[in-house]
Amino acid sequence: TCTNNAVTMNPLDHIIANSTFSEGNLKVVTSASLSPPHFATFGLTTGKWYWEVKATSFVEDSAGYISIGITGNQGNSSTGQLGGLSGDYGFINNGQLQAGTGTDSSYGNSYTQGQIIGNYLDLDNNKLYFSINGTLQNSGTGHSILATSSTNAGFYMPSFSDYSSSSSYLVTVEFN
Repeated sequence: TCTNNAVTMNPLDHIIANSTFSEGNLKVVTSASLSPPHFATFGLTTGKWYWEVKATSFVEDSAGYISIGITGNQGNSSTGQLGGLSGDYGFINNGQLQAGTGTDSSYGNSYTQGQIIGNYLDLDNNKLYFSINGTLQNSGTGHSILATSSTNAGFYMPSFSDYSSSSSYLVTVEFN
């Protein structure tokens, strides 16, 4: 039995096609003007989990953004961005958190290209934390999340999404 499995992004399970997956599906380059989340290969139901996402490149302006976090809506046909549905939580590059309502709230500092976003998921206490280059955001206070049993999927998956009104907007992320 394998005990040291690693999460990768799933090229077979994303709503919008035309993203490029490489480096063992740890690197994703989106096509222009996407919005729906890309999902990982593991559904997480209990325990404490940590992973990092390097926001390698994205346009840093008001026309678009990148959102990194989790979704409990795997398989949902929505074309909305991460954080727009109940059970979705996305840390946006402008420092806002979009948490299941499509409404942004202040969470931490903004992040830029090349920075590493740490994702701390505590499913024993239903909390989610983010860091930028190892520094916890929101004064180290976790955001309360739905219990996995209350999500559409019954589990959470590491995820990211992007959005832009520009047709030339591309995002590159690298997971580990």
